[in-house]
Order: sequence, then C-alpha cells, then structure tokens
Amino acid sequence: MAKLLEKGIVQVENAQALWACLDKNTLYVLYDECFGNGFFDPTWSGEKYTIEEVAEIFEDYAENGMLVLCQCQNTNEIIGFCAALPLSRKTDIIAVIQEHLEDAFLYWYYADIGVRPQHRNQGIANKLACNLLKILPTGRVILRVRTDNNASIALHKKLGFTALVNKYGHEVRQQVPQLRKTGEIKTDEKIYFINK
Repeated sequence: MAKLLEKGIVQVENAQALWACLDKNTLYVLYDECFGNGFFDPTWSGEKYTIEEVAEIFEDYAENGMLVLCQCQNTNEIIGFCAALPLSRKTDIIAVIQEHLEDAFLYWYYADIGVRPQHRNQGIANKLACNLLKILPTGRVILRVRTDNNASIALHKKLGFTALVNKYGHEVRQQVPQLRKTGEIKTDEKIYFINK
C-alpha cells in the first residue's frame, strides 16, 4: 500500500506497494539517472550496480525502513525518492560511528535521496526529505554524503543536520571504495551528518 503524504508525495509501505508504483527496469533507470551518471561531478563515472541489486535495496527500504516517492503531476512518472533504515540494519555504518555516538542503535540511517536531473532545483528533494523526516519514528537521524556533493550538503544543513564530530572536534569522515561503471574501484570520501 502507498500512503499519500501530500500532493505528489507517497510513502511506500511494503514491497508489493513498491512494485505497484514502478517495475524493476523503471526503478533501475530512475536510480541510474540519479546516481550513475555523474549527477554532481561530470568527470565521475558513476557507481556500477545491477537491476537486481537496486531492486533488493528498494525492497529493503520498503519492507524494513521508510521509502518516500515523488510522482510528477503531469506524467505520473516517479521522479524522485528518499529512504531510511534503522541504523541497526547498517552494520558497516555502525562500525564507523559507534565510537562517536554512544546511543547509535537508536538512530535511523538516512540512506538515499535522488531526483531525476530534469526535475532538480524545483524543491523536490526538500519535499522528499521533509516528508521522510516527519514519518520516521525518531528524530535521531544520521546520513553519509560524498564530501564534494555540495547540493546534498547544503540541503541537509538547511534541514538542521550538522557534521558529526569526534571527541577531538574533527568531522567524522570515511573513505568508501566504490565499483565504477568503468570497472575501476575508486574511493569516495564521505562525511557523516547528524540530526538529533
């Protein structure tokens, strides 16, 4: 079932509702448009993933977390998404941040936000993020973003997120290896943000 949160914004409550909104190929194209084609850095070759991997990620969001979709009013096409999972489901993230957050298991991990390139700069990401944050069962949220993704950093700062800092006052960052479409493994520097 998909629950209407506001005009054009729906919460997908399970995998069945996800696949009622879009099929795996359409989801893959949406995800690839948002993350696979140098969405903020034209020299970036994009992450490599399969249709099945993207489907599994979104089924996990729908079944075990929160998934919000934005539908274009004119075409009914899905043009954006935002998702979160309980941080307890992200052991790789917990391994990095648990020493910086004593109550890390009480947090939700804000995992993804994406808007098709032709629909950006229209406030859609802000709407998606605001609606996601409203439906989460806690205000304790953490996210991780590439340090050069200025648009995402600016959006989340505007929403009240601040950089997570360690006991020495330094921002918590992580080097994350990613398989690129070119077949290369490249390392992205990511920074953690927190919203208490």
